[in-house]
Amino acid sequence: MNFPSNLHTHTVFCDGKSDAFEFVEKAIELGFVSLGFSCHSNTGRSQDVCITPEKLKEYHPYLAGLKAEYSDRIQIYTGRELDRISDPDDGYDYDFTIGAVHFVCLCEKLYCIDNGPEIFSSALAVSPPEHLVAEYYRELTDCVLGSSGVVPDIIAHFDIILLEGKKFFDPNSGWYKNLAIQAADAAIGAGVIIEINTGGLCRGFYDDLYPTGKLLDYMVARGADFTLGSDAHHAGGLDFHFPETIDLLRNKGVKSLKILRDGDFYDYMI
Repeated sequence: MNFPSNLHTHTVFCDGKSDAFEFVEKAIELGFVSLGFSCHSNTGRSQDVCITPEKLKEYHPYLAGLKAEYSDRIQIYTGRELDRISDPDDGYDYDFTIGAVHFVCLCEKLYCIDNGPEIFSSALAVSPPEHLVAEYYRELTDCVLGSSGVVPDIIAHFDIILLEGKKFFDPNSGWYKNLAIQAADAAIGAGVIIEINTGGLCRGFYDDLYPTGKLLDYMVARGADFTLGSDAHHAGGLDFHFPETIDLLRNKGVKSLKILRDGDFYDYMI
């Protein structure tokens, strides 16, 4: 079984490798009902990763053209992956917003927590793991509560701090689990959709889903709303690990995933 949608995609407008029309063609081939584009919002940093102000001017009309051209075959939505440190008001309207945290501020300096062990290690040189993780989940909680001015529809790769973090601390430790659960409670309480993200697997960076293991079990037990996304950076990864993930979720008792269709989020029974 497959899930006929993906809202978490990155094209050549930011750090993706495929053009948006390639994603559309692949989505139609897969029988998708809807497809969303979610370029990394501009953070003022990492210009090789984020959409630039110049490209942002092209992004919206280009996707509008695709929406019109393919309207009889698939629903296309214009979105963004809004980083916690980004300005939420870039002058454009979006069909949906994915919230994310990639940076943590320590001693008045920003550290990207998913950009290699060297940067993560440098963060730990100024902060113990407990404080770094606490700051990450504090930022994530602020994100889901809309402290930046926008409450996201979806929260991306919830525990991505483990991408590098599990090389430096034990994610089964009590202090880590407590911090993660507190953030999960905030997200569930706010009604934000939690993304089951296969992107680490898709790009070969990570050996599990986000959220991982027992945290995912906790969210399921709490009745969280989920969607499925591959964080695809190329069209070939659009449905990466979707059937396997759906089987896993069904075995955990998940009955449905949220799908964006006809301009709103609905339950798609799995």
